[in-house]
Amino acid sequence: PIAESDERVDYLKMRLVSEVDQQRAEAWKRGESPDEMQLLVAWFLAQVLARVGEEIHRRWPGFGEHLNDGCFINICVPIAHADGSRVEQCLLDALCAAQSVLGPAGTLPPSPERIRDALKDGTALQNAREYCYSYPETSANLQSYLKSRAREPGLYLFADVGAGTVDLSFFQLMQDTGADAPLRYYHASVLDAGSSRLELKARELEPELSLLNLIAAKEGRTRTTDQRLLRALQAAREAIHREVATGVGEGVKATEAKLHRDPRYQWSQMKRIRMMHSGGGYSPDPYGRATQFFYRHRQWEPVPELRSLPEPDDLVWSKQGKKLPFARLSVAYGLAFARYELDGHRFPSETTVNPDSPLPTRADRPSAPTKDEV
Repeated sequence: PIAESDERVDYLKMRLVSEVDQQRAEAWKRGESPDEMQLLVAWFLAQVLARVGEEIHRRWPGFGEHLNDGCFINICVPIAHADGSRVEQCLLDALCAAQSVLGPAGTLPPSPERIRDALKDGTALQNAREYCYSYPETSANLQSYLKSRAREPGLYLFADVGAGTVDLSFFQLMQDTGADAPLRYYHASVLDAGSSRLELKARELEPELSLLNLIAAKEGRTRTTDQRLLRALQAAREAIHREVATGVGEGVKATEAKLHRDPRYQWSQMKRIRMMHSGGGYSPDPYGRATQFFYRHRQWEPVPELRSLPEPDDLVWSKQGKKLPFARLSVAYGLAFARYELDGHRFPSETTVNPDSPLPTRADRPSAPTKDEV
């Protein structure tokens, strides 16, 4: 976010995650207790939900007066944290606390004291789960693709670049669209390498630089001749490139181990991987180059195209509002589906060496399969 001063630039979600996940603490932590950070996140969500409630009542007067009226709220969690982790529970509890003090049709933002009490009320949190649901972020991101005619089965690498993190997911989209779990995740990771880390890393190198000037230069909203600032940003991009390329390389190794027992088959499958990206923080440099780096490292040609998500046909833009790139809204679009309409998935912890993975074509096979492979 752009604020009036550096002191007002904040990253609430990442600070909450760093309190729960100690491996992330160095990047984002500022000293608050986990309870205090969860309260801040819940309070922020309550303000958002209150505004949503106002809009609902404006469009549908009398909402909440009928027996079956209710709001159902989905929140996304990175794949690496979506498998019953403390991060998922912490974020879902914050949402449930915000929803419970508002009620299904509430529009008045509650006080911090009421939210603090709700976070301690286990019964209220449990009851709110009737309306609140957590869903893997990559799965939400992909809904526009999964429900489009462009959908193709196969192996995918998906990079979601946000302000705080880069979420990498390696998954297989199954041929059978009627399967309970058409998305089979082989590997997922969350890297503290989002677009906001660029200016933070640059200021680590040059502490006297203004954070707001770094943000403006990074986003191309202003042209600067300050060589010290430009050098710091370039050094930050190179550091982010290394972090993301390393994360992708680790994902490639972990995924190959689950594709086929024969390394030759693994390589053949990996060579046909499809690459997609989303997120408001994405830029070709450093994120595009880093995502495709493992192909160049292995000297494979041609390097597959890194594609953005397609914009769905049923997205209607407000005439009053400013049209944004779909990459900024892809998660919100996916989360707008009812829970029963969201595609099922299997987490990385649920996938092992998979003998049913798509095999190379006959021409690509290095040799005839052994008896055990058959």
